This record gives sequence, C-alpha cells and structure tokens, in this order.
Amino acid sequence: MVYIREAHARDVWPIGDAVSRTLDTPHTDRERCMLAQLMRKELQMDLPFFVDRVENSFETHFAPWPFRFYVIDTEARLQYKSQPTKDLTHCPVELDAFLKSMYGK
Repeated sequence: MVYIREAHARDVWPIGDAVSRTLDTPHTDRERCMLAQLMRKELQMDLPFFVDRVENSFETHFAPWPFRFYVIDTEARLQYKSQPTKDLTHCPVELDAFLKSMYGK
C-alpha cells in the first residue's frame, strides 16, 4: 500500500465527509505520515504500508490517482499494473487472479 496525497483535503477538493472537512493538505512528510497512519488505523489495514513524500514523486511516476493496483516483487521489479476498465475504474478481481496465479492462495 502506498499512501499518496490527500485528494479530498478541505483546501483542495473537499467532498463533505467528516475527514475532508477537518484535514488540510500536508506540507511536510511528517504531516503526510500522520494522515496515512490515521487512515490505516480507521480502515484497519494490515498491509506493508509506504507513504509518498510531499514532493509526490511516486504519484508523478506511477499515476496511481485515484487508485491503481501494482505488484512489485522482492527484487523491486514491477510484476503487475492494473489497467482501467471501460468504466474507468480498476478491478480487484483481476488483481486477485494475478496474485493467485503467481503466488498461490
């Protein structure tokens, strides 16, 4: 999991939910890490977790917004990159099938 910039901060594009009404865009890596930890806790995510720096280099190079699925192996090689469906979303079923074919259950 890579946490990228907060798309719905109140000073960027608030959507009216409880979170976006209270959060501003982080201006330091520490502030972004704090938001990532908040999200991880609220969503009870138990995955390896990384945070893009405020310079947004991961976002710039990989274009994951609003979301995208990647599988990177232990040698830092890209093994899978989801492609948008005709509805302009990304299908987790395809990711699941890839993971099962490569790594089993």
